[in-house]
Amino acid sequence: GATKVGRKRRFSPCNAIAGYWHGTRKRIALQGLRLQKRTGAEATAMLRMLRRGLRWPGRGLRLLSGAPKGSYKLMPMPPFAPSVQEARIAKWHLQEGDTVETYDLAFDAEVEELSPDIPGAVTLEVEVQEEGFLAKILVKEGQSPTPVNHPVAVLCEEEADVEFFRSPAGEKLLEAPPKDLRSETTPFLWQAYMKK
Repeated sequence: GATKVGRKRRFSPCNAIAGYWHGTRKRIALQGLRLQKRTGAEATAMLRMLRRGLRWPGRGLRLLSGAPKGSYKLMPMPPFAPSVQEARIAKWHLQEGDTVETYDLAFDAEVEELSPDIPGAVTLEVEVQEEGFLAKILVKEGQSPTPVNHPVAVLCEEEADVEFFRSPAGEKLLEAPPKDLRSETTPFLWQAYMKK
């Protein structure tokens, strides 16, 4: 009998995009099946990301990949003076998701004693010398004193990464932040003033 010859499918950018899209949906669907065994808030949050991925493939895959889109910096508790070993955040003037510009007031910090010449507790206003978006606050108001150079917040370059750091992947990335940021190659820039 005659051999049936199928028509070869022509390549086009539209076909390539359609193939990528359907492949993406299949991978995300498989991930969703694996998540069915999870329970609680973790499963809810991850399934929400998967649904977003079905609408915006690139965004969903980035959230699942465990890496932010742009660069980010950890904001340290400033070393206000050689004698100051720790400080307490009394008030945040920025909230998660806020746009951060140079000279913005970030938070008020309380120290037990700034120097022998200035006895007693002192409140300092901390300004940032960086620009970006406040992605995550790591140390809340009123918590126990934080050692100097210990990270207190995350500042990201891309606004879309604010959502990433709220996701389980972002939280996992920040599970064990460095305890001392003095060794960072690009230090976080700040300045502080005594509150009047």
